Amino acid sequence: MVALGAVHISSDHPKELGEFYHKVLAIDPEWQSDEGIGFVVGEARLMIMGHDKIHGKNSTPERMFCDLIVSDVAAELKRIIALGATVIQEPYPLTDEGMNMVIATLADLDGNYFQLMSMTPA
Repeated sequence: MVALGAVHISSDHPKELGEFYHKVLAIDPEWQSDEGIGFVVGEARLMIMGHDKIHGKNSTPERMFCDLIVSDVAAELKRIIALGATVIQEPYPLTDEGMNMVIATLADLDGNYFQLMSMTPA
């Protein structure tokens, strides 16, 4: 594999979910249309799109989720809860492979999980 191109999140209300991620990421979208919204995040893209087979909240949110790397998990957690996210796992420390991490797991408006993560060398 050369690189991760994009992560797609399908929704039956992509406009609302796209606006949520616009506020979470605090960056302008690369593109936006009636069908969805796309952001450049680092070297990859996050795409929020409608899909005719998606209805309601995600019933298996543990299946796949993305990590958003932040400098201050506690501050970002507070900000993102105010946007409507639900806390699944409060921040906890983890040391692995020479990195000290703090990780918190949240659910977006459709119930999809994502994590806030800070990393510093151990």
